[in-house]
Amino acid sequence: CYAALRDDFDDPHIITYTEIRWVSLYDSLKSLIKCQKSIHTFYIDEIDDNIENEEEESDEIKHVQRLEERHWEFIEMVLPLLKAYKSAIKLLESDDFGTVSLVINSLYRIKDTVENLPADLFGLNIQKFNDAFSKKMNKYKDQLHPLYDAAVLLNPYIENDHIDIEKGIKFIESKMKEFGWKEEEEKTSKNKTMTFLNPNLENSHRKKGPLQRYLDLGFMIPDIEENDKHGLGRELFNFWKRRLDYNQDKILAKVAIGILNVFCTSCSAERLFSKAGRVLTRDRMKLMSDIAESQILIMANSNLAEKFCKFQ
Repeated sequence: CYAALRDDFDDPHIITYTEIRWVSLYDSLKSLIKCQKSIHTFYIDEIDDNIENEEEESDEIKHVQRLEERHWEFIEMVLPLLKAYKSAIKLLESDDFGTVSLVINSLYRIKDTVENLPADLFGLNIQKFNDAFSKKMNKYKDQLHPLYDAAVLLNPYIENDHIDIEKGIKFIESKMKEFGWKEEEEKTSKNKTMTFLNPNLENSHRKKGPLQRYLDLGFMIPDIEENDKHGLGRELFNFWKRRLDYNQDKILAKVAIGILNVFCTSCSAERLFSKAGRVLTRDRMKLMSDIAESQILIMANSNLAEKFCKFQ
């Protein structure tokens, strides 16, 4: 891995092409950093051995390529960028709850990481990346479905700086209307206790729908560990499930769970086809369609049940 890096990066800079995949490169360099102390110890032992056995020094020892300080510095600089790419790739292939809400944020996380690289070493490449990023986002801005905007709005654990909030709100409210929600009825509250205790609060309450009240709450982002496999998805699911169970803006909660269940790519569908192949084998081709469907659904959702249901 280092040899390939050395060939590609004669001096510290970003190139447009490398044969090493981002994910494997990140994992390799991260492992290398973890072993830095051991590698340094090996070099010291090697020097000592060479001094003692100068005449018996082998060709293999002579050609050991030592990582110098500038190499370690470069690896530490590019690791955050590779990590951002790895998280984006894993996200797009994921089945976790709420992943669709992370797509746009992941793209901008990569952009922020690139911009934080040292300008004296990466300046020209940073500018090229920003130009290309702006062109791509402008090109896809009108093509991105408001579903993405809606999903980001419904995820209280991420920022919504890079979305069209108005489009997201319209999309969510259109889905709420499919469940029977009516904006005019929402603004006529039947909470007599609230009216009696604070009529002014009741008037302000009537002017806002459930989605706007939800957005006005303000949220504290929980401290989710990086190694927690189901951290954000579990927290997000539990947030909306509690609101549904406590009848707190029930229609909004139903819509939120439906939208956040959407997957980013066709990877999940392809995995479902694979599961179907294990149910509809050659010996079971006469299986009734409803039974086959039920078995596939159980197989497909067993992992989700294991992830989320045991935490309720």
